[in-house]
Amino acid sequence: PVKSGPASREPVPRVSVGLAVYNGGKLLSQAIESVLAQDFGDFELIISDNCSTDQTEETCLHYQKMDRRIRYSRFSENLGMLTNFLNVLGLATAPFFMFASHDDLREKTFMSACLPPFDRDPSVVLVYARSKVFDANSQFLGIAQDRLMADQDSPQERFKHLIWEIGMGNAIYGIFRTSILKNITSWGEALFGDNLLLAELTLLGKIVQIDEPLFIRRLTRNYNYRSHDERNTQLMSE
Repeated sequence: PVKSGPASREPVPRVSVGLAVYNGGKLLSQAIESVLAQDFGDFELIISDNCSTDQTEETCLHYQKMDRRIRYSRFSENLGMLTNFLNVLGLATAPFFMFASHDDLREKTFMSACLPPFDRDPSVVLVYARSKVFDANSQFLGIAQDRLMADQDSPQERFKHLIWEIGMGNAIYGIFRTSILKNITSWGEALFGDNLLLAELTLLGKIVQIDEPLFIRRLTRNYNYRSHDERNTQLMSE
């Protein structure tokens, strides 16, 4: 008789997409479909449901049956937003990682446009695309002011540009090197943790922006600030 070899394993995907969600509502389906429609298909979509009370579970199970790249898990109680975000990152297996949200979208070329800079330069830790901004009613507001000149060789220069230039933190929805992101130490250390995370990243490597607006962000509050001081005043007030 022919001896059977070890059981075959699924190949590790190139990108892990982490979607942490709580009560995703009607927008969740669009967000999932935006990921599944990417022209780069070598990814896994990890969805972590923070014990939603709406139709989120039903929606996720529906798409999981449709596409084997989807991995869905659900907490039995709400453990908070940070725990949910860290859960999708902890479950990631791919060398590159991308956060997704239930109310934002991506053009179909987002992944394929963001991955090449990693191959060209091993010091790149994050690549993100410019953003199209819509309000909560899906009305187009314009192209976001989210350019970060944080691709210098010097960590000090990258950090300086980040802290002076950061406006909308859309870079957090780019593609990271998973190994770098999993070693970040600043999770939960500040109210605006995404800004602190990006600042820590600049000390570890380069952040590169793709000039084409491929990320689609829906806003739930005003981001059209006339100055950085106006922005900081409103954020501190909130």
